[in-house]
Amino acid sequence: MTTSLREQALAAALTALRTLGVPFTKRTINYRVKVDSLPALVQYDGPETAEKIDNATLHVRTEFTVLALFKAADQDSIGPEADAWVSGVREALGADPTLGLGAQGVSEVVYQGCGQPEPLTEDGAGPYGGIPIHFTIERYESPSSPFAPVG
Repeated sequence: MTTSLREQALAAALTALRTLGVPFTKRTINYRVKVDSLPALVQYDGPETAEKIDNATLHVRTEFTVLALFKAADQDSIGPEADAWVSGVREALGADPTLGLGAQGVSEVVYQGCGQPEPLTEDGAGPYGGIPIHFTIERYESPSSPFAPVG
């Protein structure tokens, strides 16, 4: 079976995230993911919208969120640590704004902002934090086929 442009784009985003060298990097739609180790990056596939440009072109926007989970040195370090993760994830996904899929209609990955850094829990090992980082993949495809790029 042919792979849809949506699937190609989301898989390419995960590949870009893996360049950060985080052993636990996973893509899912399940918000109940068991994380084996920290730091961790979890890519959540999001909704998709489409706008008809003309009879031959749809402008498609696929949303996804990367949740960065980490251990901080202390409670006051959660904010700065979260900021470092936002920067690293943005750089990984921005290294090639087309995710290597320019020929498949991907025009760019757009950073849409992030949530508030949050302390998750604290135990004898130290404080843990997380931050959601939001992106949109913009691409152009045929209105009649999710496999046919336009561009």
